[in-house]
Amino acid sequence: MAESQTFEIDLALLEFAQRYANTSLKRDIVALFAENPHISDEAGAIARRLARSQAPVARELEDLRLLGLLRRIDLPLGAAYRLTDDPDLRAALLHFREHFRRPAPAEPRAAKPLRPLP
Repeated sequence: MAESQTFEIDLALLEFAQRYANTSLKRDIVALFAENPHISDEAGAIARRLARSQAPVARELEDLRLLGLLRRIDLPLGAAYRLTDDPDLRAALLHFREHFRRPAPAEPRAAKPLRPLP
């Protein structure tokens, strides 16, 4: 008889991802704010940081604002977005970041010197 495997599911993390990072673009935006929680920038600048088109980024930023993850600051020539001050959402974002952070590239190892052939 084969042993069954048991998987532990982090429901809070799953819920956060389904709500705030349910598309690749939203995931990139959420990751940007997770790695840079103090930034406040306009949609165009955020799109450039992500190497994405401005219109879709602006739509997703506004959606994340409606969901409560971001705040919009109205400016004379547009709007800037920043992370919410809500401590529970910030903690959930940190939890998300810790699970989905891309590992840093490994440093190249020094080559071993070759031994001369006998």
